[in-house]
Amino acid sequence: MFRSRGRSLLVSLAILAAVPILGIVGCSDSGVKKITVSGTITYKGQPLSSGMLTAIGSTNNEVTSASIQTDGSFILTDVIPGPVKIGIIPTPVSMSSSNGKAAPKRPPVNLPAKFSNPQQSGVEVTIADNGNPLKIELN
Repeated sequence: MFRSRGRSLLVSLAILAAVPILGIVGCSDSGVKKITVSGTITYKGQPLSSGMLTAIGSTNNEVTSASIQTDGSFILTDVIPGPVKIGIIPTPVSMSSSNGKAAPKRPPVNLPAKFSNPQQSGVEVTIADNGNPLKIELN
């Protein structure tokens, strides 16, 4: 009886000792370098004028997204450097500006549906540690 109690106590102590270690190793975000990177995106040479760009880390499945501006530019924040898969969700282009005047009309670029899913778009870029701007060209 004492032997089984002693064994249970040892197992319980081992589990209690392991929990804090697992918490530090498995759940910690420290040491992961996240950066901000800007870029431009085009389809067949034309800048996308709207939409939401989504980037999914190829090795860590970390998801980040950014609004695409009317000139095709975007800024991704808190992204982990390395390979990412890219998807674009189209959004309508605004035809007015904040001052009430009509914005310059720029027709939206019609993208094939495959580009909406980062896992199926076939678009993968590498985000450099130094945050160099991205130039994404869809064809």
